[in-house]
Amino acid sequence: MSEISTLSILQQLDRQRLKENPYSAHSLLDADENTRRQYCALLFMALQSHSPISEQQQRMLQLWLPAIGMGGKQAEFCQMAVKLGQDGLAEAINAVRDAGGNYCFMLDCLVFSRVNGPLSQQQVTLFETLGQMLAIGQAQMTTIVYITCEVLGITDDKQSQPELKIGVNDIAVWREFLDAYVDKLRAELVKWSSENSISIGSAPYQIKQLELTIQLDAYYGKNSIRPFPAGLSLLKNLVCLKFDSQYITSFPDISILPKNICELVIGGNGRISELPVSLCQLKKLKKLYISDTYLSNISEKILIFIKQNNIENTISESRFIKGPK
Repeated sequence: MSEISTLSILQQLDRQRLKENPYSAHSLLDADENTRRQYCALLFMALQSHSPISEQQQRMLQLWLPAIGMGGKQAEFCQMAVKLGQDGLAEAINAVRDAGGNYCFMLDCLVFSRVNGPLSQQQVTLFETLGQMLAIGQAQMTTIVYITCEVLGITDDKQSQPELKIGVNDIAVWREFLDAYVDKLRAELVKWSSENSISIGSAPYQIKQLELTIQLDAYYGKNSIRPFPAGLSLLKNLVCLKFDSQYITSFPDISILPKNICELVIGGNGRISELPVSLCQLKKLKKLYISDTYLSNISEKILIFIKQNNIENTISESRFIKGPK
């Protein structure tokens, strides 16, 4: 009697899962093809830098690649990864940054790498360096490590819950494994809204109710509200956001802003002095009203984004610089 192959059974189950219940759409599914190719090649380079892709990683990649619109292209990305390891790394990193894939890329790296077991010191060094190149702060990195443990069900090296800094936009492909994390985002948002007397949804504030919120007005008489929690990203149908707080002194992290925002109104109490290039990821933005009193050295990429999309704005062109920032 021939032996039954466990791997063969698992591969059949994976193929069936692809038909019935694939991974959720990746955060960058709507990005252009070149960006997604560069993203995948960079991921494969990071994975193969330590060891060949394992059977467990292979199984996960078969489910993950279709979620980013790149199903069946693993061999191609393995070849691209080898080339990236020799040349072209800067182009790939810039493509990931420009698409706003910083956080989701690092999460993908850690999930795929950690599934094989604890990271080696070489891997830790590589991911720390990539994190620096992608401008991922320590607080965000700590949250990404926490999310990785949630996805993989790791408890032996899981830290206590950190301050949550990553919104739902960047965890989309892994969301089915992150019900507990998403509920913590919801709880933080509800707590923030109560403490700052901001109206969102209605009790008992379940996610479907929160998603009905289309406007969050924290402008007049709200100059003391605290910075937005990552749970703000749960308001996926939010189209208008207004605020003018002395405690919000920098532009909100793009990871926590709902992607459907059409109108942003920001007062001068926070003395915001910089606008990040990641602002360009708000593809549906039509109005940007912000006090430009303290703004300076804004990247020309933002100016081009504003003009190409005919965005109404209150920013003087003298606040922009020529060339990338």
